[in-house]
Amino acid sequence: MKKIILFSLLLLVLASCQNRREAVEYEEYFEECTRLYRFGIWADSLVVSDYQVARGDHLSRIFTSLGFTSAQSHRIVTVADSIFPPRRLQAGMNYHVFRTLDTIPEVTHIVFARGRNDFVVFDVQHPDDAQVYEYQMEEVLRQQYVEGVIQSNLWNALAAVAATLFFPYIFLGFLHGK
Repeated sequence: MKKIILFSLLLLVLASCQNRREAVEYEEYFEECTRLYRFGIWADSLVVSDYQVARGDHLSRIFTSLGFTSAQSHRIVTVADSIFPPRRLQAGMNYHVFRTLDTIPEVTHIVFARGRNDFVVFDVQHPDDAQVYEYQMEEVLRQQYVEGVIQSNLWNALAAVAATLFFPYIFLGFLHGK
């Protein structure tokens, strides 16, 4: 009887170890699948703020306004000169600032948009050893086919056949040449 109980306990322990291993593998897989990337940066634990370059702004002025010293700003601009020369900065250009979620947030990345899918990423986690690289966003084209009878206008006909919510943005972008 004691042998049966010991054997049963041994099987129970072995089975629970196997379940833990499967649970750990599943959690690692799930964590990998749910990560949020923006511009190639893992942004799950970062706050992203969007800005626009104002008239008369310079790269060094933008960096000092984000909390970098003038020496650090000069070093970052010097590193970026071959990829993103300061004279290419234009008013109206969008840029995104990634900060940590700490009580005293630190800037980790700054991303400048050069075009629709073309970006320059400033990795400033260590301002004395900043890195600058280009990032190309993948363009995704989606098509949808819908049919309907136009009774009053095209918009109502498409809404009646349950066209996607993205249609107005695509249609307006097409009209404005974007």
